[in-house]
Amino acid sequence: MITGLLGFILNAFSIIVLSAVTVIALISLAFYFRAISLQRFTAESRQIGLWILVCSPWLIGLMSAAIVLLLSTPIVSNSVGNQFVHWHHPTEFALNSWHGYFVSIMLGMAILMALRAGFHVVKSSTTISTLSAMSSLGPEGIRILETNTAAAFTAGIKDPSCYMTSALLDAINAEEFAIIRLHEMAHIKRNDPLKKTLFHLLTTFFPASIAISFNQAMTTAMEQSADAAVANDHHDKAIIAKTLLKVRRLVVQDFTDQFHVPQICHYGLDNIDLRIRYLLADQKGDEVPMLWVLGFISLLAIGCALGTDTIHHAIEISLQHS
Repeated sequence: MITGLLGFILNAFSIIVLSAVTVIALISLAFYFRAISLQRFTAESRQIGLWILVCSPWLIGLMSAAIVLLLSTPIVSNSVGNQFVHWHHPTEFALNSWHGYFVSIMLGMAILMALRAGFHVVKSSTTISTLSAMSSLGPEGIRILETNTAAAFTAGIKDPSCYMTSALLDAINAEEFAIIRLHEMAHIKRNDPLKKTLFHLLTTFFPASIAISFNQAMTTAMEQSADAAVANDHHDKAIIAKTLLKVRRLVVQDFTDQFHVPQICHYGLDNIDLRIRYLLADQKGDEVPMLWVLGFISLLAIGCALGTDTIHHAIEISLQHS
């Protein structure tokens, strides 16, 4: 039996994880059956929506744990006469119980996921270091990779840089160079490589197919936002679209796949048709109704708090009578 602050922390962790697993399952099912659609929103709003989706399990878990444990403290429980949520002995945690087994399994899985995520970050950092070593400083702050294959991308977490290959530079004119550079500079200003990496880490807690869909949606939204930033400076959307199509024809898939890691934002590789349609559209979409979203998250947190307590008591009673 673990008592005191550590017992309280372990009880809180079990509530957080149980709630998070429940929310991840609900989001995954809703996304799988297309109950969640972000296509009608602007690129910026879609990014916000995707961040909310991947962060909400842990936010709701924290809120659920706070509700359960706050209402279970003797002072609050005795004063309000709480009959709905009551976690017996919140400062006591039995290792030799279903709680102990559940927390041990979840901790083990969290450690494995953290190690896997750390491995991918290290691998990505090695790739970025390789790119930096292979490149040389070019005009207007870009880095040039001497290769016969065409590509343009932004890479790096701490100090991201814009990379273009010599083959691409030989194939484009000054106006096209300016458009590509503005696009990549937009990624750098927005710290998109870092955001992509953090987002990728959060999606590892979701089923693989859902995680892939989330990452693809985030990549598309980031590219559309960068294209829109170029349009704000360049104004001629038709030329921007033509540049996208030209680079897409030039880009060699095999080369870009070598550097397809979360820390890299490729220019002419991802969802060109969706990017061009979004770029040329007069109406970009709606904004995320944040008040509705926050209200729904609060309701889910309350539901998880009630559900967690119910599951807890149901398991306790079944074990006592078994």
